[in-house]
Amino acid sequence: MAEPETTKASTAAIPEAEKAEKIVLWSFAEPHMRAFHLAWVAFFVAFNAWFAIAPLMPVIKASLSLTKSQVQISNLTAVGSTVVGRVLIGPLCDRYGPKTTMAALLLAGAVPVFCIGFVQTWQGLVVLRAFIGFLGATFVMSQAWTTNMFQKKCVGGANALVGGWGNLGGGSTQVIMVAIFAGLQRAGAGSELAWRVSFVIPGAVLVLTAAAVYRLGTDTPRITNLFARWLGGYISDRANAYAGIKGRIATQFALVLSESILIVWFSHSTSQTEATLLLLAFSVFVQAANGSCFAIVPYVTKQAGGSVSGLVGAGGNLGAIAFTLVFLSGQFASTAAGFRVMGWVVMAVSSTVWLLRPSLLDVDPLDLTLLTVSALEEGEGEAPTETDSVELTARA
Repeated sequence: MAEPETTKASTAAIPEAEKAEKIVLWSFAEPHMRAFHLAWVAFFVAFNAWFAIAPLMPVIKASLSLTKSQVQISNLTAVGSTVVGRVLIGPLCDRYGPKTTMAALLLAGAVPVFCIGFVQTWQGLVVLRAFIGFLGATFVMSQAWTTNMFQKKCVGGANALVGGWGNLGGGSTQVIMVAIFAGLQRAGAGSELAWRVSFVIPGAVLVLTAAAVYRLGTDTPRITNLFARWLGGYISDRANAYAGIKGRIATQFALVLSESILIVWFSHSTSQTEATLLLLAFSVFVQAANGSCFAIVPYVTKQAGGSVSGLVGAGGNLGAIAFTLVFLSGQFASTAAGFRVMGWVVMAVSSTVWLLRPSLLDVDPLDLTLLTVSALEEGEGEAPTETDSVELTARA
């Protein structure tokens, strides 16, 4: 299979005409839809391996005689290393392309996953979980890959679908790893041997997926002439079609503001039913806001999309770590008070979305046309001349 012309070609601005103008989920045709499916599958497999320790932690804790604080520290290490990984992997993605970087990270991540079966001490577990945490950086490549492949009118939906489906790996591993462990026990293995051998499976899947990504994927189309997260990207795409980048910014603000209101409401809930429904609604808006956020990322810069995705993704993980540490510190009078503060912080942060001025973003001419029309409707500036109208029509 032909490779991109140069490694730089994989990160340079790609003409919109070479990108797919729609998402055809049942298609595996190259290069666009094949890259789409490889991106979310690789992301799914990486998240599956990243969180594979969690469902077996009760057994591992007993086996290694871990304390509660040692378990918590190992959990934070696994998440914290992802922040570092996402920042570091972005520039590599820009330089070598998402396909090669994705395959390399999956292969490298398989090593500590295999080694989990040999760990004997708490320190060894922490070190291995730190390296495994780098698998969370596959999110960067998945977003950069779909950004390379889809036009801006549908890239929000593509990024959101890949991100949402990939995230399912973190949930599915709760069932998969327990099933593997139970199967080994039914085959005659003791508890100690069963949990250690269990990690051979996610390690092997990482290696096979890395080979498939490298062999079947392409970084760009140049060789040719789960629900809530997708919803955020889809709404952002529709808002963009109506009002340009201003529509995407407004969508992001509305979704983040809504999630903040829901979490404050949740902190005041008085029944289990009310709390459950509010938490579900909050989760929907959080995932939709993620999808909307990464619908804006392609507009920041075309030359360093991987770096931007890495920084944005790392910021999300950093927020998770920050709130986790605050809750563990016992600074709040109650858990409800902690969630209440979280909600007000998110509400305050939502207003910063309006700092994303169109003039600071890498906006296409058509988007600028929509912005100009919007400004004229608001009474700003002068009406376009006949020559301007002809030029804008030609661009569109």
